[in-house]
Amino acid sequence: MEEMKNNEHIIDLLTAYVCGTLSGKEKRRLEAQLKTDRKMAELCELIKQLRRAGEKTDWTRTQDTAAKLSAQLFDDYQKRKKSGARRGVTVFDSRILPLPEGVRPATVSTRRMKFAFADLNMELSLYPITTDSYELIGRISGLESYDNVSVVIRSGKTSFRTATDHHGLFRFERVPALIYTLAIKSGNRICGTIDIEL
Repeated sequence: MEEMKNNEHIIDLLTAYVCGTLSGKEKRRLEAQLKTDRKMAELCELIKQLRRAGEKTDWTRTQDTAAKLSAQLFDDYQKRKKSGARRGVTVFDSRILPLPEGVRPATVSTRRMKFAFADLNMELSLYPITTDSYELIGRISGLESYDNVSVVIRSGKTSFRTATDHHGLFRFERVPALIYTLAIKSGNRICGTIDIEL
């Protein structure tokens, strides 16, 4: 615990140095230490790089993304409170996150999502097949066995069902663009549900 506090103090001290807020005496003492302590000098250089990267970041895009993700989380938690712990919570959605600077969008725009349930997780990738249909490929993790596990997606009277393999992988070849309720089932027992808009 003492070492952790000492490490936090060193990081605070180096951050103040990089930001130019140390007094003259503290600054001279730290600069002398940086000449003899290689690990501290490397840490100082890392903090400088992080500061430079932070200065180049478009924080308005980041702020908008954070607001969208937190709104999605809040909405998912409200639904979970009403329907129980088997309701999934979105923990990642590539539609919300902006592409890193300098990365060109793919010719075919895919979407990746991650969901957390009470005792399992699901990753889902959506690939456009036509302008109004998608291929869905996913993986469920956290179950002891994937025997008799299936995934059902339903929108009104439209319904699709597929089984998982022994690794928890599943695939829907062509699904029309609608708003669905997706259910993970083990036999007749529902292990988790989410709402998803394609």
